[in-house]
Amino acid sequence: MDNKDACCTHCGNKGYLKYYYGLETKIKNWFKTEPMCKKMLSHWKQREHWLGSEESWPLKQEFWDGQRWIDLQWFWDPSKVWPLPTVCVHCSDIISVDHLSASPEGIDNLKIVTCPGCFETFHHSMKMARGSPLNLAPHRPLGWVATIWNKFQRMWFLRSFHR
Repeated sequence: MDNKDACCTHCGNKGYLKYYYGLETKIKNWFKTEPMCKKMLSHWKQREHWLGSEESWPLKQEFWDGQRWIDLQWFWDPSKVWPLPTVCVHCSDIISVDHLSASPEGIDNLKIVTCPGCFETFHHSMKMARGSPLNLAPHRPLGWVATIWNKFQRMWFLRSFHR
């Protein structure tokens, strides 16, 4: 489809998912119906194939049976917690977790962060994310870097962590 009003070249029907209205609307559409919710969580029903494993499932029937899913299993594992990057409050550059972690501690457990882009300093409270079966990883491996969505958290975009 080359625009939002085009029909599918295979079936002739107008598309249901609103790809042209942003990711948040697209995700809400994915979870609109019970059958689609079950499909989106089918990886969790078969978590014995990957959760806590170091090697991929011997019979490859689903993409979570592969080694790449094993490598990224922490993203869906509720027992795993990891720090989130942030954006500079002065120039909106993305500040990596490595840079935040290496920043000195200030008062009240706030990090004193110097932006590597504009060299301005600001105080930052480290935010953490938790693995969840509801986390979505878009189509490509590591596409999760751009977005993390969780039923219990708001939609996170790298450029809106602190806005």
